[in-house]
Amino acid sequence: MSGSFSTDSPSVLTSKPSLLPVAARHRTPGGDNGEAEKNIIMNQPVLNTKCLPFDYVVEVTLTSGQQLQTSLTLQADSYFELVAILGTSSKDGATDVAPNNFSVQMTDQSSGRQFSNVRVPQRCLAGTARYYRDKWRKVVFPPRAVILFDFLDLSADANAVKLVLTGYKDFDVNKWNRQAQN
Repeated sequence: MSGSFSTDSPSVLTSKPSLLPVAARHRTPGGDNGEAEKNIIMNQPVLNTKCLPFDYVVEVTLTSGQQLQTSLTLQADSYFELVAILGTSSKDGATDVAPNNFSVQMTDQSSGRQFSNVRVPQRCLAGTARYYRDKWRKVVFPPRAVILFDFLDLSADANAVKLVLTGYKDFDVNKWNRQAQN
């Protein structure tokens, strides 16, 4: 028997509980995971208005061996939970599973904390979109945090670099205020 899904409205997904695959049970970042799973099983829509998947993208163009600093200011409407860092460059080979065309050191200027003591090579920090390195512990940034990126070209040629911080915007400011007080 195959499962079928229907949509009553563009934003609400429903199904017959007996046809819901076990894989459809999911965890909601920053939310009550047990309640979300219960709602899916009970054929109720799960509306998470306090958390949204989001990507911050940093793009730079480097010349041979160039060092370049740039900064990213996070948006003011939410906290940002970093889940993974993805990275690519114009010099990455199509079959190279561990490209190494740039290195970068990141510093959270809001707190002064560095992500590493030196620049980290692309293959160690980011991997690729297919073989990325996720962060086992989430890193949470406050609204308007500023992250400094210190890039170095390793490709010995002109190189367009794209670094993606992927994660979740968390609009539940009260949750973070309560955690900061404890």
